[in-house]
Amino acid sequence: MLFTQTNTRRGTKWNTRRYTEYKKEDISQQKNDDTQKNKITYPESSITKGFEKELTTKQTFYILLYQLCPLIHIVDIFWNSYINHRDKDILDYYIRISPFRPHPCGSDSIFHKIAGFIDHDMFLYYYQSRETYLCCIKIIGNSDYICKFLRPKYYLEDCHNYFDLLLNEERIKLLPLQKTKVLERVIIYLSTVKYNLTIEQVIRYIYSCYKMYKNIKILHAYPIAIDSNNELCRFE
Repeated sequence: MLFTQTNTRRGTKWNTRRYTEYKKEDISQQKNDDTQKNKITYPESSITKGFEKELTTKQTFYILLYQLCPLIHIVDIFWNSYINHRDKDILDYYIRISPFRPHPCGSDSIFHKIAGFIDHDMFLYYYQSRETYLCCIKIIGNSDYICKFLRPKYYLEDCHNYFDLLLNEERIKLLPLQKTKVLERVIIYLSTVKYNLTIEQVIRYIYSCYKMYKNIKILHAYPIAIDSNNELCRFE
């Protein structure tokens, strides 16, 4: 009811005050409804949730030293001195273990300024500790030595001449990260389950199988593969 009629001594009059109040409430309610309709709801993101981040080495250095010496220019000097000392130690280490040696003629050499020679003993010392990593990189870099079969493992093993079947089995290429995980499973299987070998021995064995696989003269060389259920298949 928008307005009411009242009887007073002055006669009948319209209650305009109540009408005005009702009209204001109606307009306010309509505005709220329009606001709710036009309001956009955004999904909760990581910004609203907040996040935690670990401090960097430089930030930690500045926080600790600033508590002891609250002069930022002094802390800058300490930081620059620390960086220079750290970089010099790293450079000296790699110069010491590097198999590359400068040319014995020094600055009088007719060769380019970076010319030099490789120290055989230092090269072997440098290479032996990194041989396993380089072999793994070569194995993972091959396009189809580590792959995936479309059919399950139990079906392949039930077939006659299992290894001959592997040569013609359809393969799916894997991403480098997937190959890395498969190679890790093979290393664990050979070093702990089937044999009791060191990591270096296992890598050399796998790398010898890989070299046989690459040799086109060797017909019966088999890939390392997982089946359709991501189970490791027999490869040796």
